[in-house]
Amino acid sequence: MSAPRFSDAVAQMSVDEVRRAAAPIRSANPRLTVDGWHIERAPYVGRDFDMEQVRAAVLFVRTFGRPRRYFNSKAGSYTLKHYAENWARACADIDVSNGELILAALICGYRHRQVPRTPNCTFDMTVDAKMRRYEQPARSQ
Repeated sequence: MSAPRFSDAVAQMSVDEVRRAAAPIRSANPRLTVDGWHIERAPYVGRDFDMEQVRAAVLFVRTFGRPRRYFNSKAGSYTLKHYAENWARACADIDVSNGELILAALICGYRHRQVPRTPNCTFDMTVDAKMRRYEQPARSQ
């Protein structure tokens, strides 16, 4: 079975729904930035979340992620960000950042555990083996 096309599934959650779902998560996690967990003492200065990219990451997590009881070191945010980005680029030419993937996983109800002294985290998520096909970027024709 192939992964759903991005256009087939985006109707599941509008950008406004993503924005509303993200608001309480962002409020409860003020150190979550588009780049991941802000680990510096100085205030974060950078771009804000792109909700279309978060929406793509939500769809990726819903397609390939499955809850598990314990945290999975193989479900690290930065690794999953690359898979999600390769998938979203193949489907709709959309980029996904580390923070957007983290926010998407939190929207989908996953718990996280930050990797010390990094902007990354792990999740209580098992990832479908079919996700591995997005380990490398799609090749240009």
